[in-house]
Amino acid sequence: MRRTSYDRASIVVRPQSYSGNSKKKAPTPAPTEPCGTKEPYARLEHAPGAAQVDFGDTLTVLAGDETHERVVHKLVMSIPYSNDSLTRHLPTENAECFLAGLKSMFEELGAVPREIWLDNLPAAVHRVLEGEDRVLTAFFTEFRNHYGFRAVFCNRGKGNEKGHVENKVGTLRRNCDSPPRRIAEWSELDENAALDRARRQKELHYCKHKPISELVAEDKAKVNGTFTTCGRFPLAPSS
Repeated sequence: MRRTSYDRASIVVRPQSYSGNSKKKAPTPAPTEPCGTKEPYARLEHAPGAAQVDFGDTLTVLAGDETHERVVHKLVMSIPYSNDSLTRHLPTENAECFLAGLKSMFEELGAVPREIWLDNLPAAVHRVLEGEDRVLTAFFTEFRNHYGFRAVFCNRGKGNEKGHVENKVGTLRRNCDSPPRRIAEWSELDENAALDRARRQKELHYCKHKPISELVAEDKAKVNGTFTTCGRFPLAPSS
């Protein structure tokens, strides 16, 4: 069973005359040590112009096939500096769909990140060598060179090195994808994701206390040449 956030659950049951609200019960505060006794963790500082990419999955029900939940591959690109994220729903995780999803997200963003962190997924990496060395697939190499971004691959078993997008995948699953959406056409998934993104951009950043939409614009303005204008790459995912 998939986890669902309290806010998402209240939205789902509201049409059924649910009389409650989405406020959570405040947890009992945990004992804390005096201020300054120790540093529990070091907050990561994310530079402008960097992105992280990861795959997740979601369940959906297509019209005409109400008895079966279909697994859909969910490509998420997060922008840690602004806490923004973009999503594409794909039929598979092969190279063609992966690069088509990235291209589409670049176009929605209106720019290309200077640096993208990702796993050693087969759609991009042919072989993992020592350290940071990778033998990349020809298709991904052509795509990277065309758009001019730097690809940074996590170490083996160190997906936490791109922890921002991994957290995003889980948050989107709990807040947007549970229970499974019922759709009439495939395109509705990305349309709903765009609406969810527009809603989130009105929220305040969890630490910087500015609207996420403002930070997205600030991100692009600060880096200038670090973000580059979208080019074109003839690519479309197979259905």
